[in-house]
Amino acid sequence: MWSLVFVNLKGNVCSLQRKDE
Repeated sequence: MWSLVFVNLKGNVCSLQRKDE
């Protein structure tokens, strides 16, 4: 279960970084 949470967080960070760029 935790794995899914980490994957979700990673996806969110990637999305935020993309928006920043």
